[in-house]
Amino acid sequence: MKKKILIGINTLTEVNQAIYSNHMQLFYRLGRSYSQFDFGICSPRRMSIDNMRNFAARAAIEGGFEYLWFIDDDVFIPADALKHLLDLKSDIAAGITLIRGYPYDPMLFSFKEGRKNNRLVEYKSLVRKDGSIRREDGLDAIGFSCCLIRTSLLKKVKAPWFLTGTNFTEDVFFCQRAADQKKNLSIATTDKFQTAHIIGCETISPTNAVARRAYDERLNPGLKKASKNGNVVHSNSPDAEKLLNARGAQIAQVYGK
Repeated sequence: MKKKILIGINTLTEVNQAIYSNHMQLFYRLGRSYSQFDFGICSPRRMSIDNMRNFAARAAIEGGFEYLWFIDDDVFIPADALKHLLDLKSDIAAGITLIRGYPYDPMLFSFKEGRKNNRLVEYKSLVRKDGSIRREDGLDAIGFSCCLIRTSLLKKVKAPWFLTGTNFTEDVFFCQRAADQKKNLSIATTDKFQTAHIIGCETISPTNAVARRAYDERLNPGLKKASKNGNVVHSNSPDAEKLLNARGAQIAQVYGK
């Protein structure tokens, strides 16, 4: 039997026309280029991001899928993205996506003690010869806008897999939860492909981030001085623990024990 990949798309009610076109082209290329896989799509309607990801995780496990591939509905994905994700041979693998807000930092995070900023803004200096950045390099968590997860990892991590709080996001929560529950967890990203994140009628990616920052700072001269990078709250922090106690039990009843 062929191995299977479940594509989880977080869509509230509708999709941007340009994104729709890009994803249709991507799916066409997947069917033509990856005959060794069968693909499924999971796109539930009107769910919060963490609920949608939990729904897709349960569907991947129960459906016997080898991988769960999250693709958000506000990112352009290159046609060869899956090849680079598979080449990483990692439990959690992602491309480079930038946060769509000044100063457009990467969705790559490090919780090394003493760091003033949890965002791995210096990621380009950490790229290996094969184009990857790995957990051993200080990469502790990644954003899930375009992320491939082994279903075997989901089976090892207790539900709820994903949880969003006031000071932390569901993707960082999962990376840290997985690190707590799986020895030798592998997390990796690759500089060989990047997404383009929609901002209104424009996009932000590593190719235009410098120009976009300069543009924003020219419009608002005080922006650079006033901006402060937010810290990411650990999944075992008091805030996360409080929310987990409040919502986690209910989510666990729905998505697994």
